[in-house]
Amino acid sequence: GAGVTVEPGVVVGDETTIGDGALLKKDVKVWPRKVIEGGAIVTTNLIWGEKWRKSLFEGATVRGLTNVELTPEFTAKLGAAYGSTLPKDSFVLAGRDPIRSSRMLKRAFVGGLLSAGVNVRDVKMISLPVLRYKLTTFGEAGGFHFRQSPEDPAATDILFFDADGVEISSGTAKSIERIYFKENFRRVHYTEPGAISELPRIFDFYREGFLRPLDRELLKRAAPKVVVDINHSPAGDFLPQLLNELGIEIIELTSHMIEGVTGTTPEQRERALDQLSRIVVTLGATAGFWLGPSGERIRIVDETGVILSDLEALTTLAALVSRAEKGGSLVLPVQAPAVVEELAREAGLTVKRVKSDGRSIVEGAKEKQVQLAASMEGRFAFPPF
Repeated sequence: GAGVTVEPGVVVGDETTIGDGALLKKDVKVWPRKVIEGGAIVTTNLIWGEKWRKSLFEGATVRGLTNVELTPEFTAKLGAAYGSTLPKDSFVLAGRDPIRSSRMLKRAFVGGLLSAGVNVRDVKMISLPVLRYKLTTFGEAGGFHFRQSPEDPAATDILFFDADGVEISSGTAKSIERIYFKENFRRVHYTEPGAISELPRIFDFYREGFLRPLDRELLKRAAPKVVVDINHSPAGDFLPQLLNELGIEIIELTSHMIEGVTGTTPEQRERALDQLSRIVVTLGATAGFWLGPSGERIRIVDETGVILSDLEALTTLAALVSRAEKGGSLVLPVQAPAVVEELAREAGLTVKRVKSDGRSIVEGAKEKQVQLAASMEGRFAFPPF
């Protein structure tokens, strides 16, 4: 490509494509048949991965092939870069899914954070909603979560959140990238590295917040029966107990956690939903629910065994909230159907439309009297909680 800068000692293998304006730092070795995007800054050897990207982030997420593109060396540097954007002696919240590779990469990442003088509150294996709920309180400058990518079981996602539990802004992501590529890390004195601590009662804290806005007596009188496919997620540690406290009879599926693999193919998901549908009908359950591995996404099955699409689920929940609440608003993406707005208006609620990215939806949900915030991908938030 044009305008490529190659510093002394660089070795580039055959059939490698280098984009315009790329910079290859001193002594870097690039093996054959690799792709370096235009404008990228290559700081380390490119051996196992296929491509060196110009940007690390996709929104608030860093994604790469596990132990190929996302290696312990890479994540340690990324942790140092992230820590360098935070105040010295601040605290961050660290979580992960059950996968062994997530634990391996998170430990390397934490090492980089400690080297920048940032303290880590390690909540270990945890569902994303619990981690994000803790961040909405006080005490942490941000948080992150390692998980097996739901899009590719061979990849790992690193999700970054700000002090309010919201996905980090593009400006923050660019600041982390800039420090990473320039290797301008903050290295503290050997007596000042960060410390690691735990939050042993984090689930109790979540439980109190979860139960507070609910009418427990109403739920106990209704005594619904639900089937929940927990999908090997950490939600199995606390969700069944929460529902039991509310008088809900719960039948759990795939509640045990597996350290090897939690990711599923689209075909496996369809089979799981079909099984869930049949069990709901057979047991005469009120409804069935399939949870995403991180606990942030949900699929709903009604009492007749019909599997609701994400759009149908959004419309159904919006209708239920509009019927139950006397006022307030719904926060929905711009592409949500007009029928949802009509349902809300008939019930005396208003609808605020925002961009479809997670950060915009959660930011919109912070406004007063918001009863429901939803995406088009099966993610829902109830701000009163």
